[in-house]
Amino acid sequence: MECKRLTLAFMVILQMSSVFVLIYHYSSGHVTTLHDDRTKGKDTRMAHAAVSALRVQTFSNHATSQPPNRTVDIRGKISGCTLADTEKKPGVVLLLNTNTAFMDMTLNLLESIKRTGVCLNTTIIAEEKNAYRALLSATQGDPAITVLKSAEGEASSDKLLVFSPEYNRLVNRRQKYILSLLQQGFEIFFTDVDTFWFQDPFSYFQGDFDMSLVDERSPYPTRLQTLSNYCAGVAYFKPTDKTIKFVKKWVEILANPKNKKHDQRVMNDLLHTNQPVRIDVRPLPVNRFPHANSMFWEPEWRKENNDTIMMHNVGFQVRGHDEKVDKFKENNMWLVNFTIGEG
Repeated sequence: MECKRLTLAFMVILQMSSVFVLIYHYSSGHVTTLHDDRTKGKDTRMAHAAVSALRVQTFSNHATSQPPNRTVDIRGKISGCTLADTEKKPGVVLLLNTNTAFMDMTLNLLESIKRTGVCLNTTIIAEEKNAYRALLSATQGDPAITVLKSAEGEASSDKLLVFSPEYNRLVNRRQKYILSLLQQGFEIFFTDVDTFWFQDPFSYFQGDFDMSLVDERSPYPTRLQTLSNYCAGVAYFKPTDKTIKFVKKWVEILANPKNKKHDQRVMNDLLHTNQPVRIDVRPLPVNRFPHANSMFWEPEWRKENNDTIMMHNVGFQVRGHDEKVDKFKENNMWLVNFTIGEG
């Protein structure tokens, strides 16, 4: 359907405790108007922009062109979803963050999600300007995907080694994004971009709990109080009072210059000691949500466990970008036609 396109620049102000995150969002496909008198269910197409921001303000008040086509049946080329599709999971946000080096893996993850048929509002935080521009171009016009640029400062665009200082600085930002959305009442499914989806995981996130996580040490569904080692790279957060208090404390500790621990260690220390509150954790079954290095890459394990929901390509034997991509390719799980660093 032909339509006139109006490109607006959005300034998104993410207000967090003692932190103002300014994000500029340029998109030809995500223009929304907020009306104070809208009735319940009216203009639900605006939800896609709203899930990524606490406040949305139009950068220019002098636009005269007509707004873009809001037809609900326009299907995104990256997500495979329409706006109507995303409205089937209202109030839920899939949150990702990436730099340039891991942009190829981000697109590989999105392609795996597309093949499951899962549609939901997806927000990608680009941690530096080159990733922001490239992702905007790749996802232009996709009604299910919003790309925002972090205002936490320019991160490295390189292939960062796990647990290196630059890596820790990058991953320690994401709790601020999570907190911002939780405070607005959204459920957040955060995943690292080195994950791969085989099936819809959302049946595991129904009912009452605070956070849902994977722990290889705990015999599912038991939660080990002091020996658990939950992975912060696949985590579902519900906007309960306890979750918000917990994530606030998590952010506070990571922001302390004296803190030398990475985000996952801090998270587990808080869970072990029930600080600042005891969190109702729903463990995820490791045979359905395996870490690749410990289980998934073993042929015998895969023969016995053919109902994997999601796989997380992590482990001590596969730690860098190139090693992860090689494993995806070896197992016919590399779904995009390029790799960062290749010609």
